[in-house]
Amino acid sequence: EYGKGTTQDYTNAVHWYKSAAVQGISEAQTRLGWMYENGKGVEQDYSQAISLYKNAAKNGETNAQLKLGIIYQNGKVAAEDYSQSFFWYKKVAEKGDANAQLNLGQMYEYGKGTDENYTQAVYWYKKAAEQGDTEAQLNLAVMYKYGTGVNEDSTQTVFWYKKAAEQGDTYAQLNLAVMYKYGTGVNEDSTQTVFWYKKAAEQGDTKAQLNLAVMYASGEGIPENFVLAYKWANLAAARGNENAREMKNEVKKRMTRSQIAEAQKLSLEWQQKQSGAEN
Repeated sequence: EYGKGTTQDYTNAVHWYKSAAVQGISEAQTRLGWMYENGKGVEQDYSQAISLYKNAAKNGETNAQLKLGIIYQNGKVAAEDYSQSFFWYKKVAEKGDANAQLNLGQMYEYGKGTDENYTQAVYWYKKAAEQGDTEAQLNLAVMYKYGTGVNEDSTQTVFWYKKAAEQGDTYAQLNLAVMYKYGTGVNEDSTQTVFWYKKAAEQGDTKAQLNLAVMYASGEGIPENFVLAYKWANLAAARGNENAREMKNEVKKRMTRSQIAEAQKLSLEWQQKQSGAEN
């Protein structure tokens, strides 16, 4: 299958997976199911894939159980069935799988395949979040922010936003910056505000870019710098942020021609760097 020690050959992979699968080896059934689902080395056959996943899942094979949860949730391979999805996600979640815990939390939050239950949503989000799942950390932060299924707690909101922000989530970085700016759940700290706006801005978040521009223009939490203020406002404006366009024009009035040229150069360099990273 992976071309390790031999030429990659899906047909041969299917042959040997079948030999093991008929002997009841659950992992082989799961891998064979994946081959049928994706048409690798065999004609694509969703019914066969589901049958193999179910055989493996009934024997407790975690990956097969997770696969079934996903299949019944997205309705691409089989008819959408949230009750079945919930059933299999719960099996895997109870074994400690973070992906299943996140998905189970979402099903409780939105009442998919089960009754809406915010307390249970928080419970499973926390399980996944404690294992480092970024989306679960973000969801948990929002639950604490609005007091959904748990007492409203801005300190816990900051804690979980920070966990997600440290893993590079731009939404968490932006919200964490705002909490430091206004001292919500944490001591007001303009330096930390700038730090997190920068993190999100560098990843292309236009709101963070605009807010960072404002802080450079006002000298809040960072030395006043019109060149950098123009750069970040210019980048956000280029992505359609109208407030950033206005900000850029205001800053421009306070700059020399050479400063504007320098800011435009920095904007172009950033865009080229981003384009290279995406490619």
